[in-house]
Amino acid sequence: MDVADLSLKNLGSLECRPVFEDAQFIYVPPEVQSNRIGYVAVQIRKSFREATLLGFVRQVQTDLLAINELQPLDNLLEYLEELTQVRQVELASQSLTDNKTLVKLKQWLENIFEDGWQEIETLFDNQRANPDWSLRSANSSFVTKGKLIDLGKTRTIQSVILVVGFIEEKEQEIDIIVEVHPIKGEIYLPPNLQLMVLDFEGVERESIMEAQTTSANKNIQLQFSGEVGERFSIKLVLGNISIIESFLI
Repeated sequence: MDVADLSLKNLGSLECRPVFEDAQFIYVPPEVQSNRIGYVAVQIRKSFREATLLGFVRQVQTDLLAINELQPLDNLLEYLEELTQVRQVELASQSLTDNKTLVKLKQWLENIFEDGWQEIETLFDNQRANPDWSLRSANSSFVTKGKLIDLGKTRTIQSVILVVGFIEEKEQEIDIIVEVHPIKGEIYLPPNLQLMVLDFEGVERESIMEAQTTSANKNIQLQFSGEVGERFSIKLVLGNISIIESFLI
């Protein structure tokens, strides 16, 4: 792919397009004409030893961008500053919204848990309870809760059980286990169900690990560690339905 983008944290990707001396147009391939916050033209000297930033544009709608359509680089700095302020407002608004629904894991140690979260024994049939969870629960420092997640109408299954457990390995660090199980009366999870752990930083949260069911999965699991004060999200996706649960360690 003809791609040369520069990733700016919390802002997006800035595409850098090369152009030779005396050229009147800059080639912008179709694959980079979207999902970019702007385009910078970089003039390459014939010696290939020097380069000059010519200017930028915010958007392109054609494969060939005329050089005389470029804006000065001073405008780029103003644009990035403006974009940063907009993103900061979005992040602040997102943080306020998320704080209302954050699941605070440390409070589980005090038997304080949010609506919908309950003891896993109430969610599983005795015959189907995962023996691993029973063994972990025997450890007094291992805390686990489950929640019934509605994924909307599918062919056969509408809900699954999301289970989250953790154990404090160090004073400021805990090991976290996330599992998804079928509801009572079902043996397998629906196929193509995705379980993701999302990074809480940035406007668009990125998946840092994920698992997906096939046609005969009785459960799927992810394990990771986190530090006290960190936040993360769990995302479940089935078809066009997605559910996100956000957590504070």
